[in-house]
Amino acid sequence: MSEVYNQEFHIRWADLDPNGHMRHTAYGDLCAATRFAYLESLGFTMKKFSELKIGPIIFNENVHYLSEILPGDKARVNIRVKGLSEDGRKWEMLHEIYRLSDGKLSATLEITGAWFDLLKRKVTFPPDVLQEKIKTIPRTEDFEIL
Repeated sequence: MSEVYNQEFHIRWADLDPNGHMRHTAYGDLCAATRFAYLESLGFTMKKFSELKIGPIIFNENVHYLSEILPGDKARVNIRVKGLSEDGRKWEMLHEIYRLSDGKLSATLEITGAWFDLLKRKVTFPPDVLQEKIKTIPRTEDFEIL
């Protein structure tokens, strides 16, 4: 099993809400950037997905806010697999967002999604090479087969 993938971000003015802390949708943006950076590190770029005629889709996203992230803070976001279907079509991922100034967990974001055939416009099986790469993503302690 490989090491947990992390990405760091500097919080920008555009990431803030009128209360002066990171806005709710910015958490999702950081997690999406982390997911796609990780997929790219595995060799699955936007170009590769286009060639394969598949892409990831999300069915739901659930965020738990635990402590605020303020202007000038940096955040670290990781990604782990929470669940996979036996056939590889569906998955659950967990992101943890940490405030780097003190290392405190600021939020968690869980997503449920699947692989989507861009031509048939329906959920599909990932190619074997992608299936094998997904199996290398570190898993949560409560990982389960979906």
